[in-house]
Amino acid sequence: MSEETRSVDETVKQAHQGLKWTVLFKFSSQMFNWIVTLIVIRFLTPLDYGLQAMSGIIFAFLFLLATSGFNGALIQSKSLSKYQIRQLFTLIFIFNFGLSILQFLAAPLIASYYNEERLIPLIQVLSIGFLLSPFVSIHNALMNRELAFKKNALINLAANLISSIVTLISAIMGLGVWALIIGQLLSLGIRAVLFVIYSGGLLMPTFNFSGIKHLLTFGTLVLGTTVLEFAYYKTDILIGGHYLGAVLIGYYAIAYQITSLPMNKIVPILNQIAFPTYSRLQNDQKIVQHYFLKSIRIISLIMLPLFAGLGLVSDIFVDFAFGERWADIAEPISVLCTVLFLQTLYNLFQPAVDAIGHPKVQLINAIIALVIMIPAMFIGVQQKTVLGICYTWLFAYSFIFMITSTRSLNIMGISHKQYLTQVIQIFPATILMALSVYIIKISLHQFDQSGLSLLACVVVGMFSYIGGIYFFNRNIINEFMAIIKKK
Repeated sequence: MSEETRSVDETVKQAHQGLKWTVLFKFSSQMFNWIVTLIVIRFLTPLDYGLQAMSGIIFAFLFLLATSGFNGALIQSKSLSKYQIRQLFTLIFIFNFGLSILQFLAAPLIASYYNEERLIPLIQVLSIGFLLSPFVSIHNALMNRELAFKKNALINLAANLISSIVTLISAIMGLGVWALIIGQLLSLGIRAVLFVIYSGGLLMPTFNFSGIKHLLTFGTLVLGTTVLEFAYYKTDILIGGHYLGAVLIGYYAIAYQITSLPMNKIVPILNQIAFPTYSRLQNDQKIVQHYFLKSIRIISLIMLPLFAGLGLVSDIFVDFAFGERWADIAEPISVLCTVLFLQTLYNLFQPAVDAIGHPKVQLINAIIALVIMIPAMFIGVQQKTVLGICYTWLFAYSFIFMITSTRSLNIMGISHKQYLTQVIQIFPATILMALSVYIIKISLHQFDQSGLSLLACVVVGMFSYIGGIYFFNRNIINEFMAIIKKK
């Protein structure tokens, strides 16, 4: 066996190990988080979530500026010295310090745009997060570069568990929206401390920035893509928040948060492992193609029935989990399920395309998406309803997905047939599951027991889907089990 083959095999083995550990710890963490979220929602109001969404969007945007791109360059670079790492850390820290001051001073202007003075202290307190982010982004990237996924997952598990408990206690104590803000900053602080400790200690700053032009070029392209993608993903809050107000946007924010939970909790696990793995394998495009298509196949196996099922039972799920006060989010959740499935599929492109050295493709894709989404959202919000925003997403993003996924497939050398086959092969079992769930839901509707109906739909849906996959496409089950068992 050649040295190159051994290197590829070792990288794939580390990726499999990382995936298993990350899934295990992430799943444990998110099960706990979901339970806590269900309880917290009962102590908070749509206004609380609306304020959190409005204050958090500016912080999230600036946080992307503060962390994205350059840490990606650190992972993707084939060779990197300790001194270059110190240079990047210094640049990011200086940039973050400036963003912290900028957000603090801009708080009154942001609150004025939303006509909501209560946002000012929330935005100013969140500015503290920028002083913590350099320690998270750089040290996290160093661990990912070394494929230290297990250690990374343990740190995130600890941060999520502690911050979730504090958020719950704060909500019970009646702190309202501040419970969410406290939990967000605490999670960031814990991760900053633990990443520094377990990735080799603090990095000493240096103010000599020569010799890192190639890192800055790659990082700038990735950063530009991330910022533009964030802009079009958040046009709903940026534009909708101004026209709909805090209460309605609070309903929408919760509907989107619930629907996006599967994507936000599962896809980052894959991408966290995929980007450094693809970067190690970037010289062999066939191998990258193979594992990219495999990721599409596996994620479709999990996510397609999950979103289809949630869309079908959104009304009884909301009634059981959140109560009558949140009944208005049921139909928005149902509409958003299709949108979030498409977003899930598209989010798998970026680590592969960036890792093989084509960040410009994703940058142009983000520009295309933004150009389409902004006018579409301005039209959608004129209805001044939550559903207006949801249907805007459905129609506009379907069009965006077709254009941007085609461009990414072309640069990767993958045909539409190869790509679509990975998803379409899951359709028969999903249709069987959907029909089974619909029949059970209609049959139990007369009993007016949301808990019983939801349990029955979940059990019937799960068994009908597993049976459908076993009958229509048994090979994919074997492939999925091989991933779990592989050492």
